[in-house]
Amino acid sequence: MKTGLAVNASASYQYHAESASVNYTRGVNSGSGYLFGAESNAVSGGYSQEFGKKLSIGLTGSYSRTSGLDNVIPGQSSDESISSEFGAVQATRRLGRYLTLFAGYTALQQSTATALSSNVLNDFSKSSASALDMRLGKCTSGTKF
Repeated sequence: MKTGLAVNASASYQYHAESASVNYTRGVNSGSGYLFGAESNAVSGGYSQEFGKKLSIGLTGSYSRTSGLDNVIPGQSSDESISSEFGAVQATRRLGRYLTLFAGYTALQQSTATALSSNVLNDFSKSSASALDMRLGKCTSGTKF
């Protein structure tokens, strides 16, 4: 039997046109796909700033590590783990009374340094993805900024 510690801590800050937050969680969960029970640690944070009434910029990031529990599956070692990093930046610009432009970039990376079970995620050691998103939207007449 293994006893674990669950923790959830967060802090936030807001002053006029800027805000920031940070969060940490640790606990045991049902796993992450091929791990039938896992202990996870995650930290995330964000920051946003408004520049006047027309422009706002935000940043978000996180890191997490999920490790398999001991003795869940015969032969499964507790050193099997997956790490992931996430980062995003976004900007919103008001272009008149009813028009808003949004642009954002997101990056995600997952990796493991251990040899995983051959029946799941074959040859997975590192993967990454990124995306650029731009939108132009019309606000309804009831929307106020």
